[in-house]
Order: sequence, then structure tokens, then C-alpha cells
Amino acid sequence: MKKLIFALAVVSIVMACNKDQKAVRILDGKWQLEKQEYTENGITITVEANSSQSETLEFSKCKLKKDEFCDVKITTLEDNEITVSDYSYKVEDEGRELVLQGNFDGLLISQSFEIEELTKKELVLEITYQDGSSNSATYEKR
Repeated sequence: MKKLIFALAVVSIVMACNKDQKAVRILDGKWQLEKQEYTENGITITVEANSSQSETLEFSKCKLKKDEFCDVKITTLEDNEITVSDYSYKVEDEGRELVLQGNFDGLLISQSFEIEELTKKELVLEITYQDGSSNSATYEKR
């Protein structure tokens, strides 16, 4: 009986890792921001990406191992100023959570986003803050 329980535990861990790796494979490549939605006190404001404000995520091809991070480059355009930043990322929780990690002025900062949707063409990330407000970003694969 103990062997059966152990075998089931191993299978469930392997399947969870497979879902994380599947998400990493789908993320590989460039994603262009299409829109952002800000929700606070039940009011949602939608902001479409445009020629003066945009963001691109470029996920590196990576074979994710437990507690290992992969590389992602984030390019933002705001008010005709381009900023390129290198971050690390990993996928957790059976492909439902994206963790970004970066170094800001010598401090290692980590932020988690819920993966609301991930298909070969669309990525929707959401973060909910302690006050109940949220930010959702929709990206299209290029």
C-alpha cells in the first residue's frame, strides 16, 4: 500500500512538472501587448496598446527544472522612450503561475502573475493586489 501511495505521489509530481514545461514551451518566443485592464472598486478601465505605448515579452527557449529560472527580455515603449530589461522567469502551479524575478538597484525582486489563459497565440496575465484591485495584460504571439 505504501508503495502504491509513493508511486501515485511521484506520478502527480511528474505530471505537474510536465504542465509547467508545456507552458514554458508555449511561451517561447515574442509576445506583443494588445491591451491592459485595470480594475478597482468594481470599475474596469481598458487601455489598448498603441504606437506610443507598447510592451514586448521575449521568452527564451528553455528546459525548466524545479526551482530553475529561464530568461525573458521585456521591451517597453512609453512616450517615445524604449526601455529593455532582462529578467528571469519560471512557471509553477501546474502551468497556472508565472514568476518574474529581477534585480533592482541591488535588490532581488520577485513578482507572481496568474496565467489566466495561455494558447499558442494568446497569453493573459493577471495580478491581484492586497486592496482587491487587479491588472490584467493580454499579449499576442508574434
